[in-house]
Amino acid sequence: FCFFTASGLLHSATGEPRREPCQDPAYDGIDWIFGTTEVAFSGWDVRRDDDVRAASDHPLVTVNLRFQR
Repeated sequence: FCFFTASGLLHSATGEPRREPCQDPAYDGIDWIFGTTEVAFSGWDVRRDDDVRAASDHPLVTVNLRFQR
């Protein structure tokens, strides 16, 4: 999180802001979605149900995005 948001060009789909000094965010998963400032995120979701566990050892992280012009 800190590495990817350091330049200010990327932000996290979780909506968690970067603070200075950078701190670990509340979401402690290993799977992240980042976007540039032209991308707006909504509907962040992390699924860990039986179907997901049957397919992967990672949660399924999803988000809606909208490109801003």
